[in-house]
Amino acid sequence: MTALHLLCFGFGYTARAWAAGRLAAGWRVSATGRTPERLAAIRAFGAEAVPFDTDDLPAGVTHVLCSAPPDEAGDPVLARHGGALAALRGLVWVGYLSSTAVYGDRGGAAVDETARLAPSSARGRRRVAAEAAWLALKQPVHFFRLAGIYGPGRSVLDRVRAGAARRVEKPGHLFSRIHVADAAAVLTASAAAPEPGMIVNVCDDEPASGSAVIAHACALLGREAPPAVPFAEAAKTMSPMARAFWSDNRRVRNARMHRLLRAPLRYPTWREGLAAILTEEEEEASTPRERPAPLSLLGLDHVVLRTARPERLTAFYVDVLGCVVERRVEALGLAQLRAGASLIDLVDTGGELGRAGGAPPGREGRNMDHFCVRVAGFDAAAITEALAAHGVAAQAPARRYGAEGFGPSLYIEDPDGNVVELKGPPDAAQNGERGDDS
Repeated sequence: MTALHLLCFGFGYTARAWAAGRLAAGWRVSATGRTPERLAAIRAFGAEAVPFDTDDLPAGVTHVLCSAPPDEAGDPVLARHGGALAALRGLVWVGYLSSTAVYGDRGGAAVDETARLAPSSARGRRRVAAEAAWLALKQPVHFFRLAGIYGPGRSVLDRVRAGAARRVEKPGHLFSRIHVADAAAVLTASAAAPEPGMIVNVCDDEPASGSAVIAHACALLGREAPPAVPFAEAAKTMSPMARAFWSDNRRVRNARMHRLLRAPLRYPTWREGLAAILTEEEEEASTPRERPAPLSLLGLDHVVLRTARPERLTAFYVDVLGCVVERRVEALGLAQLRAGASLIDLVDTGGELGRAGGAPPGREGRNMDHFCVRVAGFDAAAITEALAAHGVAAQAPARRYGAEGFGPSLYIEDPDGNVVELKGPPDAAQNGERGDDS
């Protein structure tokens, strides 16, 4: 019998969930990573780490899963490894995690896998192109159009606790979701009975508004639901990605998925899914173990520089260092430059933010406004309490823009008076309820 060997391009939330099951079933699992930290995390997971830019893919691969989303330049996996993948012999199954964004806006109408593809966002158009490119490999490719993925550590429960949940009301606008365990079960069923070219919508049985799900999560946690905000008002502060997230309204049918599974979903709606997550969390909390620190830093999110010459400084970071201007807020005198996974914010000392920081950079003026670090498991109340135990005061949490988009954060000062921003997870539109799983 041929040994089963799964190669994952991208090792995000859904890929890890499925890989865990494959390892438990005795499969060999390999996964790609771009940085030493990513490769170390893959090895710690129990899989074999493969540098993404390798010229030699692992031998004996029988199954491939791609969860890396396409970007403006196209599909990064095919750009680097398309030729090698097309030449692989012995592949039994290839899974490509796509998104229901390929269907675009249907005004609330239902769509199934036979519907015409009419993406209304750049993300959806990139997905359509990527699906076509993977199909052209002439390998046994299967396409899984995922709705918003949620599960332990990545659900509305976390956003409620972090103070990041916003109840945006847009009458008649519904979203589909899928618990990560059910998404993994769909992949398992497909790999057990390959049907090359198959397209499957992966979602649960009840689309619902984000506002309703947030209210239910608050009830589960015994917290008061935040006030509802009309979409027209909320849209004024949304990022382009968030607005695109709200531009599509459709009901995704999942009959084909049910035929593939031949069994009910473990979590047929978000109600069962959220209840299970909360039960799991409560069981873990009741298990005696060393309590983790409320502050676990993931890395630098952004640094904010003050300048009296914003255009000159912008030109330096763009033309010399290769940054890209991602966002401007002219009213505040703020430009935010993308530097890899982080941001460099430039604040004009003649603008509203800059004037609040005092004198311009020089012998008597500082050039750094503050820096921001990303915090894992952001719980504003727990963080504030832990800081207070050290005699450190924290400002009230607020929703601010960072390298991953809008999300909760709070400010503190170090002993020298340097301002440090502690940043939580991005809002649902950038994280918890999307098909991309990079």
